[in-house]
Amino acid sequence: MRVLLRWIRFSSAGGLGVLVHTGGLWVFRGALGWHYLAATAAAVELAILHNFLWHHNWTWEDRKPAGWAGIAERFLRYNAATGAVSITSNLALMRVLCGYLGMHYLPASLLSIALTNLANFALCELLVFRAVIRPGKPGRG
Repeated sequence: MRVLLRWIRFSSAGGLGVLVHTGGLWVFRGALGWHYLAATAAAVELAILHNFLWHHNWTWEDRKPAGWAGIAERFLRYNAATGAVSITSNLALMRVLCGYLGMHYLPASLLSIALTNLANFALCELLVFRAVIRPGKPGRG
């Protein structure tokens, strides 16, 4: 049950990230005229930054590391893990959906995000925001 509630928080924060991603994609592609793949990569990274703040402060707020060094290390782990999965899967899916199937870039992007959700949650739960056990404190940190 705890994992389900955390996934709901993860998906809620990610829903806000979808707005950030979609807005960024519209600016990069629609307003600035970037190629859809470059615009997708930039929009994904923008959402990654946004989502980390939410996940650190809300989704996994019970697992915060001590100090700025712990936060920085966690951010690097988050950006490397979910960033790699998000950018790779979104670029590959966008290439197929837009490049081969001719789908409009905005709905194709939403579909790509939805398909990447569970993989990113698993990475966050098991690797990025794993429980920190601090000396002198029993149980999960």
